[in-house]
Amino acid sequence: MPTSLFTALLITSFTITALIYLIKRRRGPNTAPTEQTATVTIIDKKITQISDSESATQGQEYWISVQKGPLRSKRDFKVGIHYYHALLPGYRGELTHQGETFLGFTLKR
Repeated sequence: MPTSLFTALLITSFTITALIYLIKRRRGPNTAPTEQTATVTIIDKKITQISDSESATQGQEYWISVQKGPLRSKRDFKVGIHYYHALLPGYRGELTHQGETFLGFTLKR
């Protein structure tokens, strides 16, 4: 095998190994945000219509807007249809989320 071909293969394999190492190192083992809870008030809820859908239930997204305190900004979370119909504006409770993903809501009475 010619020396130049061997050298090219060696450099290519080293480069690929280094790129894989750097990508894994940058992502790290825990790339997903951790699960968090916050005491919030539901301030609004809305339905967004989605085009390009066959059935009526699949053509809608359900959103709730929550606020941590009176001076905090609001955040919107996409929720399932059951949570949408069960939760009303003014309800206070513990919201569980992972980054931008809604996980659950526990009502405080």
